[in-house]
Amino acid sequence: MRSDTGCSTAAHGVELTDDGRHFLAHAYLIESAVADAQNMPRLAEADGDMLLAAMSTLVGYFLPEHIHRLSTLQPELQTQTLIESRQRLWLTTGHTPTFRAQVILADMAKEPLM
Repeated sequence: MRSDTGCSTAAHGVELTDDGRHFLAHAYLIESAVADAQNMPRLAEADGDMLLAAMSTLVGYFLPEHIHRLSTLQPELQTQTLIESRQRLWLTTGHTPTFRAQVILADMAKEPLM
């Protein structure tokens, strides 16, 4: 059953602490503010340039969905993804490639998944 504090409780459920209830109330306020911002009417057409910089991990996994949504909301928006990234290889101490001066992708293809 849901109480007026936003806390769900059950006979064998979990009960939030006072700090938990306070935090949850703020989370609901943030969620509501985001929903309000998403539903704001546009007062003017977007104009100008926007430059967005992000880590390569975000570009590959997080941003495509949001860039697509933005393109849907702003059909005149042109997007271009520029990636400049130095790849990193993280290994445990003593792993075979750590003894090499240079490691290439073909070397790692032979190794078990880390």
